[in-house]
Order: sequence, then structure tokens, then C-alpha cells
Amino acid sequence: MFTPGLTKRLKLYAMKVAEEKGVDKDHLVDFIDTGGIAYMLVNLKATMMLFSAANRKSLLADIKELIESKDFKSGLQNHLTACVLSPNLTAYVNDTLEHVMEFIKKNSKIFKVPPFLFEDIELTAQLSTLVSEALSCIRGNVKAKLMLSIIKCSSIIDTTRSLSHGCLEVDASHWNRYAFLWRCLRIFLIGTGNYKSIPLKDIYSPSLLPSLHRDLRVKVGDALGVNVGLDDFDSDPIVEGGGHVDENGAGSMGDVEGGMNGSNAEDDGTDPNINHNGPGDGDKDEPERDLSGVAEKFKLDPNDSGFRGNGKHAVFTSSKFWRFVDASLEGVHKMGKAEAEELGDGTPAENIVRNILVEYFQQDLAEFPGKRTVSKLISVANPQWQTKIQTDLLWQ
Repeated sequence: MFTPGLTKRLKLYAMKVAEEKGVDKDHLVDFIDTGGIAYMLVNLKATMMLFSAANRKSLLADIKELIESKDFKSGLQNHLTACVLSPNLTAYVNDTLEHVMEFIKKNSKIFKVPPFLFEDIELTAQLSTLVSEALSCIRGNVKAKLMLSIIKCSSIIDTTRSLSHGCLEVDASHWNRYAFLWRCLRIFLIGTGNYKSIPLKDIYSPSLLPSLHRDLRVKVGDALGVNVGLDDFDSDPIVEGGGHVDENGAGSMGDVEGGMNGSNAEDDGTDPNINHNGPGDGDKDEPERDLSGVAEKFKLDPNDSGFRGNGKHAVFTSSKFWRFVDASLEGVHKMGKAEAEELGDGTPAENIVRNILVEYFQQDLAEFPGKRTVSKLISVANPQWQTKIQTDLLWQ
């Protein structure tokens, strides 16, 4: 074993060599930390074997076989389901694929992905495609289950149980986030005029009014002949915070997250498996492009709901549900930040965001209490990998 003094001198020399040779100094320092000449020789031999041409080819073939296996795809689907169902997820389609891929690379053990995979461009692209398809499938199933819960007038708690499907532990933060998604879907159905599966009278309720843009209030009032309070327009974050909508939010991985329309997914009355490995039925959410092939970006003004109201451009078409969710979620975060700055008492913006979502949950629970009473939730011991996803899969 090296003495502390020798270890220090070797590390200084390693940093000098790294600078001269243009290599990563951290790798050299880690090599010294193996502890002695014998250990370093074993480490060096293993590295030489790993990167030999023949072994590299064999290793890549083994990894390719692994990621194409049913067991790997099933495990990947389960962990990605936890990602999509995380109550803290920043966005569902805008830059999501890129950030999920970065998260997988940093936490390869959670997803059981060999780190060496990311040394190969083709295998990285193949994994990216698998992740993209899985995310689309999961989003489609989430949307389909939310649709079913509206049809059945299920409570958010029952819906959460169906969504989690044994993949993760749930607590009140999940209820709050799914109440937000459920609210977004009802607004989206009103905005797009999609009453094929659910009549407008069953989609609308007075509790939605603060979340409905003025043009959507007019639409509901005219269709149902109800008072929608146009003279008392008190908006919440979903209305006021849409702001910028990036039509090219699928990320820079070269793949557009796609699928099929979950709102039309067939249901035989049983509880569909959110983790099935068949084709997805999520929204296409593909970027709209101009004649030059460049993705377009739109910015919603205060007088625009995004649903072609007041003669405006329709940003949120029938296949753009998750774009609408992302824009609405951004609005909630913006309002939380603005209120925190206005208070100036050190209240974290995250606390205000949580309170907004809690209010959505309480409103929905009052309307749709379900068959079960809500008991005081005790602390849930999440698996370590689930906690890692919920605390680290975040971005600005």
C-alpha cells in the first residue's frame, strides 16, 4: 500500500500528466487510489482486456442482445413508469427524452444498463429509441386511465392506485399531481371539443371555472346554457401561465416521442395494464414544421387559450394533450415562483406549487369522493431507486 505522502505526490504527478496528454485526470487519480502496485497492475490488465478489439466487439454484441431481450424491456418499462408517474417530474414531453436518457446514464444501475453501452453511438441510439417508445406507451396508458376515471367518476385515490399498478409506492404528493393531470384532461377535452366518449355535461363542473380561459367559459356557457361567471373572471395558474409552448420539445436525441391517441383506446371494462409491452396509445405530440422543415414555436398571449379561441392559431390540437399539460405545469411553477418573490418571507416556491396542487386534489375529492374514505396518510417508505427518481429527475 502507498503511504499518504507517496499517494499525494503521485496524484500531483497524475494531474500534470493528464494536462500534458489531454486525458481525464479523475481516471488517473482513481487509478492511484487502487492502493498499491499489485492492485494497479491488475486494474491495468483488466482495462487492457476490456478495450481490446476482440473483447470490445464481443461486449457490444452482448449488450445489444441484452437490450433486445424481453426481460430488459420489461424492467426498463417498469422504471420508466415510475419516471412518468413521479409527482415531481418537470415535464412530460418537453425535453423529457433527453433528460431521461441523461438520468439513465448517471444511474445505470437502477435501470440495469451496462455503462459501457454509452461508449457506443449505435447502442445509445437504440436505447434512446426504446426509451422513447416506452415513454409514449406509458403516457398513452396514463391518459387512457384518466379518461376511464372521468367516465366512471372515480376518485383520484382510486385512479392513483390504478395508475401505479404496483410499480411504485404512492403518497399524497402523487394524489395531488394526478388531480392536476385529471383537471388538465377535462380542460383539454373541452378545448378540443372532444365529447365522443364523454358528454360535455359530464366533463364540466363549476370547480373547473378558475382553470378555464375566457373563450372556453363562453364555449361551455353557450353549449350547456349555464352561468360561467364571465363578469367575475378569477383565473388560476393553468389559465395565466401557459406562456411559451415549444412545439419541438421532444429533445435533441433525434427521436420524436410518439405513439397513438390514448383518448380513443379501447377498454373492455377490466383494469388495463399500464406496463404492457405492446404498441403505445399515447399522443403523437410531434413538432409542427414549416415548409423549410424547421420546428415552429408559439407563444400564447393572455387572450389566447391555445384552442383556436378568438380566431387564434390552434396550438393544442387533439394530439397535443401532453403539450398542454407541460404548458399548464409551467404556469403553476411560474405562479409559485412569482408568489414566493412577492411574499419575500423565504417561503419556497415549491411549497406554493404544492398548495396549488393540493387545492386541485381537494376540489376533485369533494366532487368525486369514491367508495373509500381518506385516512391520514402515514409516511411511506419508498424504495431507494424510486426516491432517487423523484428527487433527481428534475430540470429547469
